[in-house]
Amino acid sequence: MAGNEAGHGAIVRNRDLIDVWIEAPRGNRKQVVYEKILSLIDITDEPSKYLKSNIMKCSQLFGLKMANKWQKVGQSRNRLLQNQVYWLDKIIYRINNDSEENTSSDEEQEPPCRSVGRPRVPFEEASKKTKRRRVAELTTDRSANELQFAVNVVSGSNHSEVSPQIFSFSTAEALALMVDLDISAQNCLPSYKELQKTKNAILPSQFIITEISAEVDLQELLQKTAESILEITNFEERDCRIKVICKWGFDGSSGHSQYKQKFSDLENTDEFLFFVAMTPLRLIDMETNKVLWKNESPSSTLYCRPIKFLFKKENADLVRNTEKEIITKIENLIPIEIKTKEGHSYIIEVDMMLTMLDGSVGNVLSETNSTMKCIICGATPKDMNTLAGINRPPNVDNYRFGLSTLHCWIRFFECLLHIGYRLPIKSWQVRGPENKAIVEANKKRIQAEFRAKLSLIVDKPKPGYGSSNDGNTARIFFHNPQTSSDITGVDRELIEKFAIILGVLASGCAIDMEKFCVIAGRSKKFVYPPL
Repeated sequence: MAGNEAGHGAIVRNRDLIDVWIEAPRGNRKQVVYEKILSLIDITDEPSKYLKSNIMKCSQLFGLKMANKWQKVGQSRNRLLQNQVYWLDKIIYRINNDSEENTSSDEEQEPPCRSVGRPRVPFEEASKKTKRRRVAELTTDRSANELQFAVNVVSGSNHSEVSPQIFSFSTAEALALMVDLDISAQNCLPSYKELQKTKNAILPSQFIITEISAEVDLQELLQKTAESILEITNFEERDCRIKVICKWGFDGSSGHSQYKQKFSDLENTDEFLFFVAMTPLRLIDMETNKVLWKNESPSSTLYCRPIKFLFKKENADLVRNTEKEIITKIENLIPIEIKTKEGHSYIIEVDMMLTMLDGSVGNVLSETNSTMKCIICGATPKDMNTLAGINRPPNVDNYRFGLSTLHCWIRFFECLLHIGYRLPIKSWQVRGPENKAIVEANKKRIQAEFRAKLSLIVDKPKPGYGSSNDGNTARIFFHNPQTSSDITGVDRELIEKFAIILGVLASGCAIDMEKFCVIAGRSKKFVYPPL
């Protein structure tokens, strides 16, 4: 503030204004308070326009607060002085000379009086409507390039030419981002209309929906899948025949939440779920036998495409009927023809393999009458206790079910885990109350130590999922052989050999069978105390 417009360190408190406000006429209180503040700060010259505006705002704010407090105390001055001591002593206005600092150390420092109404929200926290209103003046006479250049200047960028689409995604990229991260549309994403259009182009349109099931047309599902993969694949564009290799399978789960809905058939329930799905693995040029595309995460849900799901409990009849149904549809598939914008034509043939299954489904389809039997050679746990017992002729027909590396990690892990449980009694079968108590106590100790040392929850049931023994748990177990050995009592070398076998199987690379057999043979002949 310039010159001698204000006195030295003038301070106005709420207490100084209450009497003039009470005595002033109701319609003239703001003006009376304004004049009182001017007199208290000892203005010697004509006040500036800025000072007048600031004091008027303070008088208006004081009037609003005073009216509220005056109503609360029943318009009693004595009660106001008794109940509002803190507010009365607060500074409502302070003014100093430019050349002087405020030397009062015991006075409360107050910010300048703000405008009446809600405080101004920072731009980053404002709503989209408020942001548009605030930038309306900027965008009226400015082009997108000018505004983008201004952004670069503010952010310190030296690029003078920036495309307005620098922060934008394509509709396909935006859709993938939204689905993977479960986010809503942001400024960097296209409109919902464009995203919905892209989504409809990717998804099949033919569905069969009943009260307890939903199913998609397999022919259309494969065509949409092939089109999507070809769109993201970079290879020489020419007319060619392509083979799509896929895996498919099914599985059931139980323990799901039951909702308050009525089925027409009272035997139906949403407690159980049976799910059929397929996953593309490779695209191969049939003329050159060159791999055009490869699924780097075949066990991930990223490329998994649902075929059918229904609310039914998994059983042997359902498994067999589903296998026959899907195989019939596969046999009736016709080659897929895809034409590009450039005029190229691709003829797609599909090879689907039933390899997405667990042990229970494999037992049903291979007609193995026990879950403890190997579906390849038929060996039982008793046969597996001796090296001679496992050298049995394989059933080559069951090779078609493949080998799930994910289940290998879990089964190897559970095998060693259960051996660790039984080490104190040196017997696989737990018989008698005493042995059962010993094994149960050892199991709880092992579970507690895994939780404490590796943050793993092992052998705990999970509703609708199975147990907590999943692939990640198994991998952590084998990646920490010394800790796992200390907890379970199983020899570290055996854990390391199993880890090598599992790593080779899950590598996704071509395996040298001679060397692999040597490693497997060393593990097979590993000297271990008999149980």
